[in-house]
Amino acid sequence: MFERIKKWQEKTRDLAEIRMISDVDLNDMGVSRNELRSIVGFGAEVDTRQMAMAERHGLDSYCLRRHPQDLIASNKACAECGHVEECASYLASDVPAEASARFCPNYELYQQLAE
Repeated sequence: MFERIKKWQEKTRDLAEIRMISDVDLNDMGVSRNELRSIVGFGAEVDTRQMAMAERHGLDSYCLRRHPQDLIASNKACAECGHVEECASYLASDVPAEASARFCPNYELYQQLAE
């Protein structure tokens, strides 16, 4: 129960922060307020998993974060992915991304960004 309260508090805080972002800043980032709202509440585990997979493709967090629209789309895909167990096994292994990460809904994006 305490975990649900904590998540609710985090989501409320995140939504408040999104409301405070100026329209100019949103325009500079190339994302809408609704796009940002759509990823609120996914949880830190999604971001951690997403960034770990990006790193396995040779990307650093800056590479993915410099394109906010890609970050939002990949975050959504990761949160809705049905391969969480396969992903965890893959990330715990030393198998190269090219060989075994095709199950990842962000595989193509990571490949494009790594070029």
